[in-house]
Amino acid sequence: MNTKRKAICLAVILVLFSVIVGISVICHIASSFNGESLASSKEEKSFTVRISGAVKKEGSYRVKENTLLYDCLSLAGGAKKNADFSAINLLKIINDNCDIFIPKIRKGDIKVKSVIEFSSDGAYMKCNINKADKIILAYLSGIGNKTASNIVSHREENGFFKRKEELLNVKGIGIKTYNKIKDYITVGGEHK
Repeated sequence: MNTKRKAICLAVILVLFSVIVGISVICHIASSFNGESLASSKEEKSFTVRISGAVKKEGSYRVKENTLLYDCLSLAGGAKKNADFSAINLLKIINDNCDIFIPKIRKGDIKVKSVIEFSSDGAYMKCNINKADKIILAYLSGIGNKTASNIVSHREENGFFKRKEELLNVKGIGIKTYNKIKDYITVGGEHK
């Protein structure tokens, strides 16, 4: 019996050893295949964009794939006060090496009041809730299509918002949603 017991123990040890070695070989092989494919799939593409015109810091900037034109503008220090955004889509996705030119408003040009306004230092943009349509409003964090429609309806029924806090009177906007968006909205200079 003693010999039989030793043989069984030896067989169990051999089986366990074989399983451990087999698992480690399989893991090594799998990691060498997955490592290559994961590295290539996780690698984000990047490229260079050149930004010039009515920006604070003209130059070339390295950006990742699917970067918004707005984000490129932020890299350039923001827009100058005389920037003309009447024909520029700041939500355009940039996916290739390119030149971005932000035109300046020339004397005699009619300035189109924009739905997107810049902070006084030009570093970030705000959505003018008195001018934006429901498509633009729906891009704000926590604001979906229904709430965006409610904002437009409220504005049409009650007139322009005089203070951004008045958004709390709109159905679907509570204090949490308001706190998320308050730094990204404006009522415009003429309504402050």
